[in-house]
Amino acid sequence: MVKFHTDDFYIYASRGKTAYLAERKRDLLQLFDGKDLGPVQTFCGCTIDRRVDSQGRNVMAIHLQHYWHKLFKKAGLDPHHPKATRPIAEKIDRRCCPPEVDAARRSKFLMVLGSIMYGVLHCRFDLVFSAFQFARVMSNPAEKHMDMLMTFLAYIRTTVTFELKFYEISDERKAALLEHFTFYIFPDSSHGDDEATGKSTAGHFMFLQIGQGCVNGISHLRKWVGLSSTESEYMEVTDSCKTAAFSLQFLQELKMFKRVSFEVLEDSKPCISALHKDVTQSKFRHIHLACHYVKECIQAGWCIVTKIKTTEQVGDLATKALPGPAVSKFSKVVLGNGIHTTVIPGTEVVG
Repeated sequence: MVKFHTDDFYIYASRGKTAYLAERKRDLLQLFDGKDLGPVQTFCGCTIDRRVDSQGRNVMAIHLQHYWHKLFKKAGLDPHHPKATRPIAEKIDRRCCPPEVDAARRSKFLMVLGSIMYGVLHCRFDLVFSAFQFARVMSNPAEKHMDMLMTFLAYIRTTVTFELKFYEISDERKAALLEHFTFYIFPDSSHGDDEATGKSTAGHFMFLQIGQGCVNGISHLRKWVGLSSTESEYMEVTDSCKTAAFSLQFLQELKMFKRVSFEVLEDSKPCISALHKDVTQSKFRHIHLACHYVKECIQAGWCIVTKIKTTEQVGDLATKALPGPAVSKFSKVVLGNGIHTTVIPGTEVVG
């Protein structure tokens, strides 16, 4: 006999399966002591708000407003701290770290940053770049870093009403997706921007559908130095393909769709040109073999790579300290702006 303990757990079913869902809940409650708490309202501290928007669409919005307000008070954020129009104005410089650690400063820095990380990874993917920039100096932050972190917190207070949104799609669109489900990923790399190591900051955002909220966002420092901007971009395209391939196989296992594929939206023309090259060519074979995984994904029919305009590269939000207007524009995309396009603007497709 196997015994196990559980607290809360959630049961999901597609619309139209409510009767089936009710039957399964009755079965479980006959077997085990429990209580049906009804539709989910909170999960891991996140508030889940279901409503109808101004266009008559059903929307599920996820936010952490109550959590953020508690953090502002706990961190001692000055109520009169100037409003911030962007989360970070410049990249973190590790050379500013003091020769000796200030224990009190580090303790507060870790508390604030750790709390921010919790919110970022739950429903504020638009903040991944800034959060992971600060993580680079969390073992020995300077006073300048502490001031920048509080400004970051002030930006979160300015945008505290931001929500991660998912929209119900039309029956016509659902039928098309059941035939061929395509999801999207925006990779980007900022070549050699870490002055201490010469490594590149890279990242990507993944969307199950354009217009919906992001389901995966990451910003990180590459493990090895790229010898050119093309190589740095190519390496991040490969990493994003690995992430997408895992999701693709999971979606295939659900057996909901006849076909599943993903589209990589890349703004680097040289990077896309590199996908046409033979990996044995002398100018290209130096790139780590692991980085040619993207070619296998294309050949297997799992994905295509599409050229997009640099001004439409959402991945920039994961790799650069952007100006306020760009931050606002891409944050809306990452959190779900509700605008669906059946054709992604592009000039070239590989695959």
